[in-house]
Amino acid sequence: MNELSFKEILKDIYDKKIYIILAALIFGLFGNIYAKYIVEPKYEASTTLILATIQETDKTKKETTAITQSDLNVNQMLISTYREIIESDAVLNEVIENLNLDLTPNELRRYIKVSAVKDSGLIEIRMRAPYKTMIAPVVKEIANVFSKRITEIYKINNIYVIDEPIIPTQPYNKNALVYIAGFASFAITVSFAIILVSKFFDTTIKNEEDVEELRTVLLAKIPMHKRKEGEGECVLYENPKAGASEAIRTLRTNVKYAGKKDTKTFLFTSCDSGDGKSWTAANFALSMAKAGERVVLIDADLRKGRQSDIFMVKQSPGLSEFLQDSEQVKVRKCLRKTFNDKLLLMPQGEYISNPSELLNTENLTRLIKYFYNKVDVIIFDSTPCSIVADALVISKMVDSTILVAMQNHTKMSELKKVQNNIKRIGGNLTGIVLNKVKARAKQYNYYYRREKNQDDEQIKLLCDGISKTTKSNEILKQMKKYLDDNI
Repeated sequence: MNELSFKEILKDIYDKKIYIILAALIFGLFGNIYAKYIVEPKYEASTTLILATIQETDKTKKETTAITQSDLNVNQMLISTYREIIESDAVLNEVIENLNLDLTPNELRRYIKVSAVKDSGLIEIRMRAPYKTMIAPVVKEIANVFSKRITEIYKINNIYVIDEPIIPTQPYNKNALVYIAGFASFAITVSFAIILVSKFFDTTIKNEEDVEELRTVLLAKIPMHKRKEGEGECVLYENPKAGASEAIRTLRTNVKYAGKKDTKTFLFTSCDSGDGKSWTAANFALSMAKAGERVVLIDADLRKGRQSDIFMVKQSPGLSEFLQDSEQVKVRKCLRKTFNDKLLLMPQGEYISNPSELLNTENLTRLIKYFYNKVDVIIFDSTPCSIVADALVISKMVDSTILVAMQNHTKMSELKKVQNNIKRIGGNLTGIVLNKVKARAKQYNYYYRREKNQDDEQIKLLCDGISKTTKSNEILKQMKKYLDDNI
C-alpha cells in the first residue's frame, strides 16, 4: 500500500480527466435512455388533512375555534393511530369497493404513504402509482372514508381537507435531467473511487521521492517520446532537439559525475522487459560517442537482444559466437559499424540455450580486457534482473550498473530486490533512470525555443544590415554620377 498524497491524487484526476468526462457523458446518455424507455411512469397525488376541534354555540350553528396546545398534543398522540386506521384493511377495502378498483388492500397499501407534518396537526396522504386518472379520486376517497371512520369511532368530526388532490398531468419519475445528472454523478464518483483505490494500492515508482526511498541516485528522467513515421529508435541521432534527447544528455552528465573518474565499463539492466533498458543503453552509447568518446556497445541480452534491430545491422556473428569459441571467432568479425564513427556495436549473435553459463565464463572477462585499452567506454545491455540472473553475472565485472525503471509500471518491491541482489554479489549500482515519464514538452524544449528565437533575431538584424548597406551603395552611386556630370 502507498501513502496518499493529495497533490498526486489531484494530478491523477487531472491526467485522467478525459476518461472521467467520457464516462460521465456515456452514463448520462444511459440515464436519458433509462428515463425515457425503461422507467415505468408513475403519477403522484396528495391531500392534506387538518385536525381541528368544534365548539357548538347553539343547536343549529357550529363554530371552529383555534387549536390550543392541549389539542395539538392530543392530535400528535392520535396521528400514529390515524395512520394505522388509514392503512387498515377496513378503510382500503371500502375505498376499493366504492371505486370498483381492481386492486387488493396490500397492493393499494404499497402505493400509499401517510405522514404527519412535524409539530402540527396536519396529516398528508400521498399516493404514487402508475394510474394517471385514477390516482386523485383514490386519494380523495381515502380521505373521505378515513373521516367517516373517525366519526364512527370517536364520535367527533374534527378532520378537514386543506388541499384537494389534483389529477397529475406528468409522471413525477420521468424527469430526464434528474436521471442524467444522477447517472453522470455516479460515473464521476466511481471514477474518483477507482483512482483513489488504485492510488492507495499502487506500489510502482513515480518520482524522485520514491528513488530517495531506495537510497540511491536518480540519474535522469526520460520523457515519453513518440516517434514520427519513418523515425528510428536512436532519438539522439534522429531528433537531437527532442525532450528525450536532452534527458539522455543529462544522463551522460550525471553518470560522469556520479561515479568514479576512472569508470569505464557500464551495465544497463531493468526489472522487467519493456522498461526501455535497450533503448536507453543505445542512446546513452550514442551520446558518449557524440561527446568524442570511443565507445563499444555490447548486446549481452542473449535471449531477446534488440540492439541489432535498433541500429539496423546483422544479428550474427556476435557475442554468443565469440563466447562459444573465442579462439576461432575473432572480435573484429563480431563488431558492426554504426552511423557514428566512434561507436561500435557487438550484437547478441544467434540465440542459444545456455546464455547464463556462457556469460559466466572467462571469455567474457577476456572480451572486457580486449576492449579496455582500445576504447574509452564499454557498455553492456543485459537481460532484466527479475527474470533471469544474466545481468547479475555481468554486474560484478563492470564498474557501474545503471537500473532502468518505467514510471507507474516498475514496482518498488522489485527495484529493492534487484538493488539488494546487485549489492549482494558485489556490484556497484550507480543509480536509477526513470523512463517513459509523462512530462510536458516545454520542460525540455525551453532552451531550444530560446535558441531559435535568438537565431531569428540575428537573422532579422542581418537582413536589416544588408538593407541598410544596399541603400548606402545606391546613394554613393548617385553622388558619383552627379560629380561625373558636373565636373
